[in-house]
Amino acid sequence: MKRMMILSLFTAAILVVSTTVQADPMVYDGFDYTACQNLAGQNGGTGWNGSWGGTISNGNSTTIVSPGFTYTDGNSDSLVVIGNKTRIAPGVGKYTYDYRLLDLATINNGKIFGYHDDYDRTVWISYIGQQVTSPSGAPSGGISLCVGTTEHINISYSSDQSPNWLLRRAADNWAATSTPTTTQSFLLVRVDFDVTLGENEDIYMWVNPNLDTEPLTSTADATLSANISFDTIRIGGSSAEFDIDEFRFGNSFADVTPVVPEPSTFVLLGTALLGMLLWRRRRRK
Repeated sequence: MKRMMILSLFTAAILVVSTTVQADPMVYDGFDYTACQNLAGQNGGTGWNGSWGGTISNGNSTTIVSPGFTYTDGNSDSLVVIGNKTRIAPGVGKYTYDYRLLDLATINNGKIFGYHDDYDRTVWISYIGQQVTSPSGAPSGGISLCVGTTEHINISYSSDQSPNWLLRRAADNWAATSTPTTTQSFLLVRVDFDVTLGENEDIYMWVNPNLDTEPLTSTADATLSANISFDTIRIGGSSAEFDIDEFRFGNSFADVTPVVPEPSTFVLLGTALLGMLLWRRRRRK
């Protein structure tokens, strides 16, 4: 009876730990690179085809800085994070953009995400970001989804539209949240693709959501309808210094919101392991 109880406790602990941290994003970069190096040429993470590069710039290079960001939600759940972060700092009146191609052959049967897909689908994107400086000169910064070097959707900040986090397809098609980009924020984006040629996608953004439950689309902080496709991720901006960390792209909410297990979970696991060791010791006697 005691053996079954201990085994049950151990199994439960393992299940809790595995489901708490389980995440399998198609694409990830935690920017765990050496501080002070340029982003261009870095090739860490998963789901990519090559390194960061293809830089278009008339200013300073995007670099790696330390320490990286962390995020803890309103329920005290913390995002799994590693390493440092990347900083866009082109200089006032300057711009810089770095691109990285997705490994489409592995993650999407060689097809560009969007109208090239064979079926309607939902994908999720998340990252942590913050605008560090607020200079003049139409500052902007963040992450964009592109086809090649052509931007299709901007998940970031553009002072031409708003000082807050926003979704931007074009100068006349954007939607802003109520949270300033100067506030360090965890951004969560959902894209519902409609592969019918010419039909728009439904795009939703949440700022600093809870990590334990997939949010309803009705609770989104910004919503946009736009026809988009992408095969490349762009990091960049103009004038302002802008930090980015923990980029994830996946098929589900859980893929882009991995949670650090709570200490009580490890206590449960430790108790179960200790119980098993004591049981084996008694058996040997």
